[in-house]
Amino acid sequence: MDDPIILFCDDDPLRAAKMYEWQTEAERHRTVWVKNVKEALRVLKDYTERLEQIHLDHDLDGPICLPSNSCLSGMEIVRFFDNLPTHKRDMYKHIRITLHDHNRYAALEQLKRLQRLGFRVKYIPFGLETEIK
Repeated sequence: MDDPIILFCDDDPLRAAKMYEWQTEAERHRTVWVKNVKEALRVLKDYTERLEQIHLDHDLDGPICLPSNSCLSGMEIVRFFDNLPTHKRDMYKHIRITLHDHNRYAALEQLKRLQRLGFRVKYIPFGLETEIK
């Protein structure tokens, strides 16, 4: 069986490098870094069963503090899940999702929507250790 995948969604290469530093050797080999929504959706669709974790930033491939209705924001990943029929969405429910954006308003909006859809999700701003509820 193929190793489970960690999907790290963030357009900031410095955050990707920092994430790499924090990971174990085994986690580094299993992590796929994507910088925009298009790449993230491709991994979600191509590796559904292998995905173990998603680390999601709100401002993907765009300016800081993107509005949540932007197709460049991490909210587009939430909308992807929300628009799936229930039986297809259930195929993703095993994934642990960590929202890591520092935009508290946007992250909490993502958190509430993902929780409402039944996902295991937590909000921990990047670089912090404490979950925000």
